[in-house]
Amino acid sequence: MARKTAPLLLALLAALSLAGEASARNLESYLFTAGVLGGRGGSFDLEPDPGLSNPAWSAFAGMATDLQTQVSVRLGRLEFDEEAGFGDLEKADLEYAVLAGEYRFPKSWYDVGVYLGLGGYRVDGRTAAGESVDDSGLGIAFGVTGDYRLWRNLFLTAEINAHYAFIDRASLFGTALAGLSIRF
Repeated sequence: MARKTAPLLLALLAALSLAGEASARNLESYLFTAGVLGGRGGSFDLEPDPGLSNPAWSAFAGMATDLQTQVSVRLGRLEFDEEAGFGDLEKADLEYAVLAGEYRFPKSWYDVGVYLGLGGYRVDGRTAAGESVDDSGLGIAFGVTGDYRLWRNLFLTAEINAHYAFIDRASLFGTALAGLSIRF
C-alpha cells in the first residue's frame, strides 16, 4: 500500500508547491530572496564577558509565502577569539541554523521586517588543557531586518538579532550584521 501511495503523495506535494508558488508570485514582485551578511556580536550572559565585537557571519534564503510574509532559513556563525574566549573555552565558535517566519513592512525604496524562529545551536571550542568541547541545543531567534534597494533586485541588507539557546555556559547572544541580498 505504501508503495502505491508514495507517487501520489509526491504528485500532490508538487502540485501544492506549484500552486503556492503561483499565488505568492501574484502577491509579491519576487518569490525568493537570498543574502550574505557580516558584522559583530557576542554573548550577553557569558562570564568572563567577551564583549560584543566578535566576528559574526550569516547567510539566509527565504521564500515568499503570502503578501508581506516569508519563510527563511538562516545559517550563522559567531567567532570568539582566544583572548576573550567563551567562558572556560578558548577559540570557540557558536554556529546556528534557524527556520523563521518573517513579516515585512514594505515602503517605496526600502523594507523593514521582523522575524521569529526556532533553531539549532552548537558551540565548538577547546579547554585550556587542549580538550575539544562540543555542546549543542535548541533555541529561539528574534530579529529586525532592513532592505534598502540599490539596483533592481539588489539590496543592501542590515539585521539586528537576538538568540536564546539552551546550551551550557551562556544562553543569550546577539549580532548586528550588514551585507547584500538579491530577490528573484
